[in-house]
Amino acid sequence: MVANAEPEKDSGLGAARLTVALLSGAGAIETAAISASKLSSGDDLEALCFAGGSCADVLNSPWASVSGVPLAVFGALSYATVTALALAPLAQADDEAGGAVAANTALLGMTAAMAAFSSCLMLLLALVIQQPCSLCIASAVLYGASSPP
Repeated sequence: MVANAEPEKDSGLGAARLTVALLSGAGAIETAAISASKLSSGDDLEALCFAGGSCADVLNSPWASVSGVPLAVFGALSYATVTALALAPLAQADDEAGGAVAANTALLGMTAAMAAFSSCLMLLLALVIQQPCSLCIASAVLYGASSPP
C-alpha cells in the first residue's frame, strides 16, 4: 500500500502543476495581447476590454509603463516564466528530484512576487487612477489563481 501512495501524491502534484500552467498560460496570452496593442497603435485597447471599463485610459496612463516599456510586457514575461516553472518538473525524469525542488522554490518565489506586485497595482488602480479596468482586474485574478497550492 505504501508504494501506491506515492504515485497518487505525484499525480495530485501533476494536476496542480497543470492547473497553474493553464492559468498562467491564460495570463500570458491576455498580457501579450495588451502588450501587442500597446506596442502597435494602441487603438484597439477598448476592443480588448470586456464588461465595460476604461481600459484604454488606464493602460495609457503614466503608470502603465516603465521607461516606455508597457507593464503588460513584464506581465507576459512573468506569466510565461511561471508556466515554464510549473511544467518543468513534469518533463523531468523521476531521479532528477533536485531540479524539481529548485523549480518549486523558483515557482513559489515568482508567484509571491507577482501577487505582491499585482496587489500594489490594484491599490494604485483603486486609490490613484480611480478608473475601472476589467483587463487589469482579470490579470490580477489570474496572478492570484496561478499561485501554486
